[in-house]
Amino acid sequence: LRAGRDAGRENALSFDLREYLGWVAIGTVADVVPLVGENRVIVRYGLDRLRAVGCPGLAALMDVAKVGDEIDTYKVAFMIAPRINAAGRMGRAADALELLLTDDLDRARVLAETLDTENTRRKKVEDGVLAEAELQVKDCFDPVADWAVVVSGKGWHQGVLGIVASRLARKYNRPSVVVGFDEDGQGRGSCRSIQGCSLVDALGGGAEFLKSYGGHEMAAGLSIGEQDMAGFRMRFLEVCKDILGGINLSPTLRLDALVRLDEVDDCLFEALRSMRPFGEGNRTPLLGARGVRVVGEPKIMKGAHLKMNLAAGSAQLPAIAFGMGDRPISDGPLDVAFTVDRNTYGGRSEIQLKIRDFGPAS
Repeated sequence: LRAGRDAGRENALSFDLREYLGWVAIGTVADVVPLVGENRVIVRYGLDRLRAVGCPGLAALMDVAKVGDEIDTYKVAFMIAPRINAAGRMGRAADALELLLTDDLDRARVLAETLDTENTRRKKVEDGVLAEAELQVKDCFDPVADWAVVVSGKGWHQGVLGIVASRLARKYNRPSVVVGFDEDGQGRGSCRSIQGCSLVDALGGGAEFLKSYGGHEMAAGLSIGEQDMAGFRMRFLEVCKDILGGINLSPTLRLDALVRLDEVDDCLFEALRSMRPFGEGNRTPLLGARGVRVVGEPKIMKGAHLKMNLAAGSAQLPAIAFGMGDRPISDGPLDVAFTVDRNTYGGRSEIQLKIRDFGPAS
């Protein structure tokens, strides 16, 4: 569009992008495009127009997903986009296309519920593959000697390999390859990387073991025979070591500011909100607090999430740590890294900390 306007083409000059900003916002966020420059402007105004796109299918999907009145990048990335993507991941992309094209309200509702069901199934399949992958990591990954994570399994669903690779890459801060083999020993894999390691170079170093591969520096795919997996794994680890050697790969968090708990209030929350939309390239500000204490007994929510109350001085705030239900909490004061959110439930609204990490106070 920009090129057409620069060239003075009439159809480009008369095209009104505002009508499509809602769709552009979904695509930009779902594809993890950096929210900087014009992308940030497009998403900012596109989110405001999502309710007005006039699409029965999107309206039904947001209703089924319980998105609520206010739509932000988090809801697009974790509530809307995964349900649209689930159709293709689990085998029937046509349902998502029909959802977005239909004018029939009843059909839209049926399709939205179908995608919601498929997304639930996707989560279960993903969790199963991740659990098996983690067992392999536990058995064969050496955090000192290994500069990458490579796992594989029979019957692993192709639709979730990329998500599992992303989760492993984030957790271990290593380039990660996840391969699923069919009954004939033919494998397809997804790869995700970290800053400083190009998958183009890393996979190229092991190309002799691969039937094909392609992608870009941070994400790629490959096909491989089961008989070549051991050789590829060894070569991929060697190449990643050559690329990343000398870099400290211990997972770290970069705080934007240290604060006291009594500074975390409605005023701070609104100030942080003014920096939206958050996403790739414009992350949610990550704050830290030192020497806080746990008040009362922490609770495990849905078997996976840790919910507790944190206090320092006279200030006390609820906090939730997603996916950290198995993390032990040491006695004594803690240092915590968190983002600031507002939790609305049962007509009650309160500031809540979303914990990214915690440990004994230093």
